[in-house]
Amino acid sequence: MRLRSLASMSVLIVLAAQLGNAQEKAAVGSKAPGFTLQDQNGKSRTLDELVKESNVALVFHRSADW
Repeated sequence: MRLRSLASMSVLIVLAAQLGNAQEKAAVGSKAPGFTLQDQNGKSRTLDELVKESNVALVFHRSADW
């Protein structure tokens, strides 16, 4: 029974990983989709709002420490 549970969990993990990879990848230089986040003061800011104010550079850093 324990082996069956381990095997089932392994299959689910592999399937979940494959579904995560199925997303369409953005090309370098393509426009980011709109999103809303809170700034350091707790105010909600949209990407479109920030782009209107000045230039915006989005940097995504992926670390092995995750």
